[in-house]
Amino acid sequence: MIPFVIGWLAGLWLLQQWPGWAPWGALAAAGSILVAWRLSAAAKWRAVPLGVLAGLLWGALWAQQHRPVPERWLDRPLDVQLVVDGLSEHRQAPYPRQQVRARIEQVRRVGASTWQSVDWAVRLRLYGEQAMRVTLEPGSRWQMRVRLSPVHGWINEAGFDYERWAWSRGVQALARGLDAHPQALGTVWHPDQLRDAFRRQVAALWRHSPYAGFYDALTFGDRSRIAPEQWRLLRETGTSHLMAISGLHMGLVAALGYGLFYWVWRWLPFLWTRMVRPRFAVLGMVGVATLYLLLSGAAIPAQRAWLMVVLVAVLLWCRRFWHPWGLLALAALLITLWHPPSVLAAGFWLSFGAVAIIFALLVRWGKQPPSQWKQLLVIQAALLIGLVPLSLALFGESAAVASWVNLLLVPLLPLMLIGLVGLSVLAWLLPALGEKLVALTDGLWYGMVELLQWAADHAGLLAGSLPLWLAVLWTLAWALFLAHPRCWRPVALLSVALAVSLGWHGRPAPGTAQVHVLDVGQGQAVVVETAHHVLLYDAGPRWGRLDAGETVVAVLRHRGWRQLDRLIVSHSDRDHAGGVGTIRREMSVVDYVSGQPGRLPGSRACRNGQQWMWDGVRFAIFRLPDARTDNDASCILWLGTGEAGMLLTGDLSVRGERWLLDQLGRDHPAQWMLAGHHGSATSNGSVLLDGLGIRQVAVSAGYRNPFHLPAAAVKARWLKRGITVHCTGCAGQLTWLLSHQGVRLTGQGRAQSPTIYRHECVHK
Repeated sequence: MIPFVIGWLAGLWLLQQWPGWAPWGALAAAGSILVAWRLSAAAKWRAVPLGVLAGLLWGALWAQQHRPVPERWLDRPLDVQLVVDGLSEHRQAPYPRQQVRARIEQVRRVGASTWQSVDWAVRLRLYGEQAMRVTLEPGSRWQMRVRLSPVHGWINEAGFDYERWAWSRGVQALARGLDAHPQALGTVWHPDQLRDAFRRQVAALWRHSPYAGFYDALTFGDRSRIAPEQWRLLRETGTSHLMAISGLHMGLVAALGYGLFYWVWRWLPFLWTRMVRPRFAVLGMVGVATLYLLLSGAAIPAQRAWLMVVLVAVLLWCRRFWHPWGLLALAALLITLWHPPSVLAAGFWLSFGAVAIIFALLVRWGKQPPSQWKQLLVIQAALLIGLVPLSLALFGESAAVASWVNLLLVPLLPLMLIGLVGLSVLAWLLPALGEKLVALTDGLWYGMVELLQWAADHAGLLAGSLPLWLAVLWTLAWALFLAHPRCWRPVALLSVALAVSLGWHGRPAPGTAQVHVLDVGQGQAVVVETAHHVLLYDAGPRWGRLDAGETVVAVLRHRGWRQLDRLIVSHSDRDHAGGVGTIRREMSVVDYVSGQPGRLPGSRACRNGQQWMWDGVRFAIFRLPDARTDNDASCILWLGTGEAGMLLTGDLSVRGERWLLDQLGRDHPAQWMLAGHHGSATSNGSVLLDGLGIRQVAVSAGYRNPFHLPAAAVKARWLKRGITVHCTGCAGQLTWLLSHQGVRLTGQGRAQSPTIYRHECVHK
């Protein structure tokens, strides 16, 4: 069982890392035969190649059923008939909007008379008047006009991967409602109708509580009302897992159901001769866990936890003993059989890694475990050491120093969760009494949040970058060592590998610089690294809850930086300065410069002619003295070494570019430039291009952005001069190396991660 599951997981993971849908079958079969031949001496490991092949086949079958919506249906108005497939999320700031998962059943082009049957899972979004007028309830059927767009996210070396998230949830396209009066077609039964009724009744109980987002998350799995500040606090203390309905929560509810039915059995004499007490309790365990699964929204982590509960229940019902490692392997097989993309989920590796470590300790203790408090301390310490590498590999950071707060919160969570269940029942039966108890519950949560805040203020995050395979091997080796202390060699070897990986950041050599143009959509953020210094030019956009500053911080920490030597914000427009607040809060900034210090508090004025040198690389700042617009107030950055140079002009206009050319002169050559104003026709004039002899241009603009940037006239201007152009919207993060030999492109984010779920950019 265990060798087969190891191969199965490897096959699923490999499939989802390969680009396209290509000739994986022949390669997998050939590789499996070769591995089987090499491992023929160890009979028990012959199941590994079979598992690899089975995982590849099953993953390919699942992927074929969840392929993206064909390109011919995208970016055009369509009439569709759809069914709402979940709870809707409502937000009012900065503008009214509503989003929900839906399944499109019929589609036709506008003006066509015949419908085409399809089965597309989409994320539907309504805006403005339409979002306020229409209520998308679970199971409701609608006919409306929408515009479909591909699932296309920001691709950087660190930060949230939206395309991966959508793939793991089976989302095949994004849909935006176009008409204000969609036609209702009735309803069909949907399990979330019960959840929606439960939410409407219960959420009203704590709608005015500052911890309403926490209550929503733990009762019915809706985390949309958790404030960004609260999320940041949970992340910094390593406790964000407590707000996702997963193994811990499902296990507590299952135990509550088991205990409840075990107690009720004594009051039901007619069952005494028909069913023994433990079996009746097992029914309660599965029933309560299933109800909680439905009420919580049956998210992927909750489904994994529910499958574990059912598996344990079957073993208890049949009175069978299963070795812990075999049970863990069987659970992993069932979960990935149910949902193959689970192997990409952070929760999958963290939860199974944690269970493996706990099983290892139980094996070591045997029939003479230590006291309960000692068990708690030892388990927490073992989890801390064993899971930190996984956290670094999956998130690029770990709240290792603050993880001790779990020692207090994990024992308190059962009380809080049981309290929330009780409040939910009271809200359903006795709303008046339930409202009075919310204040008492708020007091408990207030104390917890204060504890988390204190922990966050006194302990920082551990940041770094590790390959996932190395982190998984470490966790398995650590579990082996805990179970059998004599097996210390794998731990020692992997400890050295982890230390080397964490200490290696690939910094540029003296006299060179790496320039990373980050993919932040319709905005701009550029990281400049020398051998011992780092500079950030612009901070990316912030639109509502979408904050590019979080991506910038993730990339900087991924590359080993905890301090910014200089932050330059060209001007105050939101697409350039939106992420400043997050960056200054999350990182130490030595010097903060901007073109509009009056609008960006804390910054000093960009001074024309300022120059400095870092590690053999020259830097210079320029600013138009008589700026008449915000764009012309942009702080301009030049950097170079030898005869090679790079120029970043912000949103400087053509008028300002003529002035800038005179300022640069012969002392500041430039063969590369960041397209002014994201490629707008108001910038990127012929005078600057010809005067400097620009040969390469990078464009920081969103994919299929509503402004149609870079502009057609500007693209024609570049093409006429034979200039090489790369755009973040299609290529993802772009990396150049500046040296005495010139400027060389060394990395493109989308090309460097061509996984099966990565969107293939289509130019229009």
